[in-house]
Amino acid sequence: MYDDHDQKFSKGGPIIQLDFKNDEETEELFNLGSGEISCMMYCRKEGARLLIDDREANRKAKEYGIKTLTIPDLLFLGKKKGVIDKEHMKICITNLKTKDNYLFTDEVKQELLDYD
Repeated sequence: MYDDHDQKFSKGGPIIQLDFKNDEETEELFNLGSGEISCMMYCRKEGARLLIDDREANRKAKEYGIKTLTIPDLLFLGKKKGVIDKEHMKICITNLKTKDNYLFTDEVKQELLDYD
């Protein structure tokens, strides 16, 4: 019975201990959600980029030297690299809006859909 759980952990990647530099840092970060904190600590430890759209969490991540991407940043990158064509971009924007209530500004939406 427990063997299944052991297999999930072994396949899930490393478990990273949250490592705060000081009590002030701990207090500042605990204004964020536990998922945001965990992701930030992982990215800081591994030198990974963080995909996040929460403004406060994004600001905090940058303060701690974590490179960030927003959803529009990721979509622009996919467009630039040629891995998201116009049809798929429309699908992404629609799905984000209908499934996640994600709203793009008109300007960003227009830029994302502007394929020459």
